[in-house]
Amino acid sequence: MIDAPAAIFVWTTAYTPLTALTGDRVWSEMNNPPPGYKPTAGPALTFRIRGGAPDYSRSHLNPSVQFKCYGLDAGQANELYRVLYDRFELGGGYGIKAANVDVLGQTLNDQDTDWFFVLMFGSFWLNAS
Repeated sequence: MIDAPAAIFVWTTAYTPLTALTGDRVWSEMNNPPPGYKPTAGPALTFRIRGGAPDYSRSHLNPSVQFKCYGLDAGQANELYRVLYDRFELGGGYGIKAANVDVLGQTLNDQDTDWFFVLMFGSFWLNAS
């Protein structure tokens, strides 16, 4: 079976406008940034697969993915979200057949850290092998 998180990571980080904002602050299969991250370092993106299913033929996977776009403030978090949204609009590539925005972004504030982030959900179609 394909390594879906790795394929989504490549799809995400291959988009230059996104990495221009995040640098190497994109983390796969994480709900929150790793210890040591601070929003003053710049915008960051985390994502993790939250479910999904194979198609009836078992030749494709359709993972559902949670994305969190972090920023120093709500404006910076939304800037990263808009760039991620634009990436979805371009569709597949890098082993991904299709990419869809399932739930538009919602600006939130983490009560424990007081960090701003935008929460969105997307789904993908990938070859199963």
